[in-house]
This record gives sequence, C-alpha cells and structure tokens, in this order.
Amino acid sequence: MKAGRDAEFRLRLAEGFLAEAEEDIRLSRWRSCVDNAQMCVENAAKAVIAMRGPVPKVHQLEEALAKLLKDTTLKSLRKEIAILQEIAGKLGFEEHVRTDYGDESEYRTPWELFDEESAEEALDSARKAHDAAKRIVGQWPQKKKK
Repeated sequence: MKAGRDAEFRLRLAEGFLAEAEEDIRLSRWRSCVDNAQMCVENAAKAVIAMRGPVPKVHQLEEALAKLLKDTTLKSLRKEIAILQEIAGKLGFEEHVRTDYGDESEYRTPWELFDEESAEEALDSARKAHDAAKRIVGQWPQKKKK
C-alpha cells in the first residue's frame, strides 16, 4: 500500500469530478451535476481513508470515516474529518442510486428528481468535501522514521 500515492490519486479523481460538476451547472445539467458532485465527495472521502489503509469498494463511507474520528493520533484533524463525514452521508449511496436510476417507487427518472437548487447544493458540498480532503491529506501525521 502506498498511502500518499493512493490519496493523491483519489484527490485527482475528486478534482476531475468537481470540474465536471462545475461545467454541468453552467450547462444546466442538474442530474449530471449532482452525479459528478457525489463522485467528487466519494473520492475525497476515499483519499482520506487511503491515508490509513485500503479503500473500500463502496459508495457509503460514513462508517470508515467514523473509525478515523476515533483514532487518537488524528485529534488535530477531527473537525475536518467530521465535515467530510457529514457531507459523505448526504451525498452517499442513496444519491448515487438516485442520480443513476431515479426513484423507482415513484416512477420518477433522475432528470425529474434534480433541479437547479439541488445541483447547486450538491456542488457546494462537493467543493467543501474536496477542500477538506486536501487539508486533511496535507496535514496527515507522518510516521517517524527509525
């Protein structure tokens, strides 16, 4: 495992999805904006998780982030991790499903579920998650060499 390299890769993914979400909002592609914002948040969270160990192949990352919050060596990063955890909870698995499949119980397509307001909220959350992840990875405690 190459924690730093894995984290940087995930941050680049988050950055790419954030750029696409920003383009989507300019083009009034609300569903696509929320979809890309969700992927930005997911990869931002995975960048942080990568600093501690293997990245789970899931869309719901609140539990993995909660474990980091309990880690006593990360006290100085708890506020940032908590911010990321909250955002990952809002833009997690359920939003991933809604942006791709819609709401099958209500027979509403993804394009019917998202509007400009929801896209702007998702984009704002993605920006915050990306920024928090960058700060966390940049401040991550380094192991002392023997």
